[in-house]
Amino acid sequence: MKLNKKVVYVLSAIGVSIVLFFIFLPAILHSLGLHPEYDGKQYDLKGKKALIVTTSHGVLNKPGETEGKKTGVFASEMTIPYYEFLDANMEVDVASIKGGEIPIDPQSFYYFLKSPQDKRYLEDEVFQQKVKNSIPVAQVDFNDYEIVFFAGGWGAAYDMASEMMGEKVSEAYYNSDVLFGSVCHGALAFTEAKDSTGNYLVAG
Repeated sequence: MKLNKKVVYVLSAIGVSIVLFFIFLPAILHSLGLHPEYDGKQYDLKGKKALIVTTSHGVLNKPGETEGKKTGVFASEMTIPYYEFLDANMEVDVASIKGGEIPIDPQSFYYFLKSPQDKRYLEDEVFQQKVKNSIPVAQVDFNDYEIVFFAGGWGAAYDMASEMMGEKVSEAYYNSDVLFGSVCHGALAFTEAKDSTGNYLVAG
């Protein structure tokens, strides 16, 4: 059975459109605001130290369950700040809730979501070793750093908020000049932090 020429042309046009859409999808998402390029002031912070803190949770699961889709830190929410600090000549350490290998959400590396910093990470053996052998956050003193940054991702929704994290944030907040930052679910690190009167720093 022969297809009508018009039908063939229509199907061909649809096929070509789909292919072009996927080819240009990264550029489309970038134009909509994904991974914007920063062209502001550059800093030289040689002699200063920064700490990236991530989740250790690698599975999307319900309470009491152990199986589910893989998750973890969303790569760009760890790699972008890491290289911003590194390129400012800072010494950058990487910690996670439990220490050891940090789970990275596999969706992070989909071709249309992958940031330039993600690509740089995938060729950076030093950074990869830091991710594979991250420092347990319990062994870290936030006061040793000028910047402490909490990375996000779905994994952080499971383990970033804790009494231990709250104590660490509270102590450094009042006893040093640490600059805190976060993105996405990383902000959960602040939920248990309290001020000098025992009230939550984040409330309402």
